[in-house]
Amino acid sequence: MESHQQITQLLQTQQNKNEADELQNKFENFNIDSTANTVASGMQTDYTADMSTHDEETKDSSKTAASKKKKKKPAAKGATVANDGPASNLRSRMKEYQNNKAPVMVKPKVGVVFDEEMLLHKNHRDHHPERPERAMAIYLNLINKGIYKELKPLDAEPAEDRFLELVHPHSHIQKIKEIIYDPKQKEKEILLGSHKNTFRFQKDTYENKHTATSAYLAAGGTIEGVRAVLNHEVDSSFCIVRPPGHHASCQNVAGFCFFNNAAVGARYAQKEFGLKRVAIFDWDVHVGDGTSDIFKEDDSVLYMSIHRFDNGAFYPGPAGKHDKVGEGKGRGYNIQFPFNVDKQNKTLVSDTDYIYALEQVFIPLIREFKPELFIISAGFDSALGDPLGQIGVTPLGYAYMTQQFRQLCPKVVVVLEGGYDLHALSVSSEAVVQMLRIHPNDGVEVDKYLNELYYENLKNEGKDDQMNVDGAIQMGMEQLRIKSLLHPRESFKQTASNLAKKLLKNWPMLEHLIVEKIRRKSSAVKSDQSSDDNDSIGGIGTMGHLKKKGRSYSHQVEDPIEEENQS
Repeated sequence: MESHQQITQLLQTQQNKNEADELQNKFENFNIDSTANTVASGMQTDYTADMSTHDEETKDSSKTAASKKKKKKPAAKGATVANDGPASNLRSRMKEYQNNKAPVMVKPKVGVVFDEEMLLHKNHRDHHPERPERAMAIYLNLINKGIYKELKPLDAEPAEDRFLELVHPHSHIQKIKEIIYDPKQKEKEILLGSHKNTFRFQKDTYENKHTATSAYLAAGGTIEGVRAVLNHEVDSSFCIVRPPGHHASCQNVAGFCFFNNAAVGARYAQKEFGLKRVAIFDWDVHVGDGTSDIFKEDDSVLYMSIHRFDNGAFYPGPAGKHDKVGEGKGRGYNIQFPFNVDKQNKTLVSDTDYIYALEQVFIPLIREFKPELFIISAGFDSALGDPLGQIGVTPLGYAYMTQQFRQLCPKVVVVLEGGYDLHALSVSSEAVVQMLRIHPNDGVEVDKYLNELYYENLKNEGKDDQMNVDGAIQMGMEQLRIKSLLHPRESFKQTASNLAKKLLKNWPMLEHLIVEKIRRKSSAVKSDQSSDDNDSIGGIGTMGHLKKKGRSYSHQVEDPIEEENQS
């Protein structure tokens, strides 16, 4: 058995989860009172085990060395340790921990994946929205704000074919590999004036001589983000990767995407770490039709998407319809939440709409599914100001969603998808990273950061005079949740009800949404005040303002979504 000094050293460093688990076994062999044992057990909660800190001497060790580190053998059962010396020291530290009323919140360790070679994939001839500046904008913003130095850089390596083949057939991988620089072909193309890049796959998906390298790095970077989280080197990771991936199906390149990075990451986690349940949430403004298709017959991966639909007119078309819920054993594990944009009245789908869908549909499903890993397909073309998405999610909305996901599953990997306005992309990514850096159970810090983002929204809208001198307006998790539930967009309520009807067999906890739909139909002509009766949900619109006197609310024009197009 190891010496007391070594055990105490392990307690201080907790280099990884394996050592933490072994340490817990050793605690049980000490001859100390039950109270101290209880405290020791309390120190080993699920999240603190995930948030193990690293010894300074091992910070710069390579990931290869870390992955090959051998487990130490646990102490033999029945072994005892004298109740003095370091053991007494340990007991006193436990007593001190027990007497501390406020639990110690270990600051989460966040990894970041970025590789400059992914910037080499670019279109030289024409302006294209999927351009290298996207990734660079996120990277430079994190550096300029002093955030990057607080993160743990993770090295992106080209994905191995054996991991790509967990998602894509050999023929698809070979097709990507064939995007190579051919000097003879270049001579012919120079004569045609098209030597810098071609569009062999789709008119919107370009290639150049660096495309294959970038695509391999994007998939490999996602794998590294997953590996680091599951190896307990970091608590979460943010993967600044491109080209994006969620439109790539098993055999097709589409929508700027070559390999499906999120899908490869999920399959890698299942193959290498034996995970049984992985959740993927896609908040890109476009449905991840490739990801949806890959997992449509799989009940081990819960794919969820909230996206612009416009009755099938918005890219990629009918693939995002709400009734596409999976096939075979995967039925009920492919969740599409489409919405239409009211162009005529210009009412932006925004934070409260997304939060309503999250609270009413997605959170109950995730809680029931109990994922072991949570992957966010983070497309920031749903952000306010994006030229392609043209909707209005702000950094506040992204931060709220990130926090909710972490509370449901602490192992979070964020993978960049779309997002084409550089400012919106930068500040939205920053909000997600900053939320990942706050302990998910530290409600005070979470609400403080959300309130800062809320104040930024007010300033951007020219309404900062609503904030008093003490900054007393509070917009934390609970306030945002209540705001979103008070008076959701009618089309969102309708889609939630229609989804519940399709998913009821798999997810009976959604029955309340069907009951609510029946209740709405029976009282369609009643006033807004009467809609508050019978426990129905009433309140404020996305762009409306809650009046503080009584229960009176202002309204916005709802989206003109016809029910027959959604059912």
